[in-house]
Amino acid sequence: MRRGFTLIELLVVIAIIAILAAILFPVFSRARERARQTSCLSNLRQIGLALNMYAQDHNEMLPPSAGYVTPSEAFAEGGPNYWFEALYPYVRNTQIFSCPSDARTEIRSGGESEFSPDWPAGVNYSYNVRASAVSIGQINRPSAMLLAVDGRDNYFRLRRYDEDTTNYAWAFDRHNEGWNAVMADGSAHWFNLRWDAEDLGPADGDTPVGHPAQ
Repeated sequence: MRRGFTLIELLVVIAIIAILAAILFPVFSRARERARQTSCLSNLRQIGLALNMYAQDHNEMLPPSAGYVTPSEAFAEGGPNYWFEALYPYVRNTQIFSCPSDARTEIRSGGESEFSPDWPAGVNYSYNVRASAVSIGQINRPSAMLLAVDGRDNYFRLRRYDEDTTNYAWAFDRHNEGWNAVMADGSAHWFNLRWDAEDLGPADGDTPVGHPAQ
C-alpha cells in the first residue's frame, strides 16, 4: 500500500528547495546583470563610433558639452546642445543612450531632471567635460582617455593629478561592482576603479585618464 509524505519529509523537501533557491538566485542575478553589462558595452561602442564620426565631420573636433546646463535651458530654443543630441544623426536611435541596468527615462543635468518626448529612453551615460570641443589630435593617449561612461548625469569630470578641484564621479557600481566606458580611440571596457571626490586624480602613466593632456 502506498503512503503519502509525512510532515517531516515535506518540510525537508521544502528546506532543500529553499537552500537551492538561495544558492541559485544570486547566480542567475549575476548572469542576468552580465548580459546587461554586455549590452551596455555594445551601446558605448556605438557611441564611440558616433563620436569619431562626428569628429571626422568637424575637423577632428569632438562634440561640445553643455556641461552643467539644466535640461530646461538646454532644450529651450537657442539653448546649448547636449553631446547626445549632436550624436543622434549618426545613430538614429535614442535607445543607444539608455543603459539596460538603469531604469530612469529622464535626462539629468545641472541638478535638474526632465523627461523629453524626443528622448523617451532617457540618457544613462555621462560625457567627459574635458573632451568638449577637443581635437582628437590633442589627446596624448586616446586608448586611455575616457569619453563616455556609465553615469547618472549628462557630464562627468575626472580630476587631473595637478588640479585643485574635485572629481565629479559616475555610476561606479552599475555592472557587477564596476562600470563601462568608451575611450577616445573608440574601444570600450569594463572597469572597477573608484575615484571619490577628494581623491587625487590619476597621475601620468595611469589608465584610464580624463584629461587630454595626460
